Amino acid sequence: MKDDGNTAVDLNTLVREGKRSQSGSGATPGNLRAFELFRKAAAAGHAEAQFLISEYYRFELGVKLDRAEYLYWLQKSAESGFAPAQNALGFEIERDNKAQAIEWFQIAAKQNNTKAMLNLGRLAEHTGEQSEAVGWYRKAAKLGNSYAQSLLGEFYSRGKGVDQNDQEAVKWWRKAAEQGEKEAQYELGTCYATGRGVPLDDKEAVEWLTKATESGSWRAYYDLGICYARGKGIPQDKVEAYKWLRIAAEKSVDEGIGEKAKAEATALEMLMSSSEIEAGLKLCREFDDQERSRQPHWMTEIFKRMDIDQPWRPLSEARP
Repeated sequence: MKDDGNTAVDLNTLVREGKRSQSGSGATPGNLRAFELFRKAAAAGHAEAQFLISEYYRFELGVKLDRAEYLYWLQKSAESGFAPAQNALGFEIERDNKAQAIEWFQIAAKQNNTKAMLNLGRLAEHTGEQSEAVGWYRKAAKLGNSYAQSLLGEFYSRGKGVDQNDQEAVKWWRKAAEQGEKEAQYELGTCYATGRGVPLDDKEAVEWLTKATESGSWRAYYDLGICYARGKGIPQDKVEAYKWLRIAAEKSVDEGIGEKAKAEATALEMLMSSSEIEAGLKLCREFDDQERSRQPHWMTEIFKRMDIDQPWRPLSEARP
């Protein structure tokens, strides 16, 4: 069959125009126009357009949620050679057909799809093949995947599948942290705080812990609060300390850290004036507002209906 270069160019133009038209979430005029453009290109065999159409059915972007249509177009895109679709299809069928899922992951990985490499590493890790997992994470890390870099740092830190090496852990955590990977930022902060793999540096620790909190690492909330409370690496600030300890108490996934944070915040209240406590609570409310602004519109609407906002009141019953 003769390759029609002009047709390929025209299809690519449709896809580019569709991407420019996309706007917001749901049935916006831009999303509806983009869908029509993607559908034309997808029907003509454009692999990326087929994947984009599948995403519309998956996330209800201007069309009704339809899992059958989602999987149909995802399969078409994967068979057309689009690596992100191959990886996504592997993930979709993994539970029912792990062998076939691995085949799709491997096909995508050969095209340097780092998400597929992460999936292959995850599956190897779950079966106890730590060295194989490291191999896949290393490939993805060298291609610049920040999550793979963070995982590789963890493997070196714990000696999983490799010889334990704090310097190598720091090296990979730093690469990930500089790309905004929140857990790598936290780990790098703790390395500077303890002198593990790097010279002890409290100021550098605070810088990375601050970045980690800004990126949403719940583990960093408590550590940063303690730094402010003790004046470690940063001038002592009871209000800032109270803010982060209260946030850690309410939002930490680890119950033990949450309880420690609550105890520290309660003790700190005894040393604070009422105006200082209120200033800290105001910062907590502002933090919630910032978190809410980062959420997708549909999640914000759900939270409004559930009415689960944190009231942020003083912890000590002795205070009026």
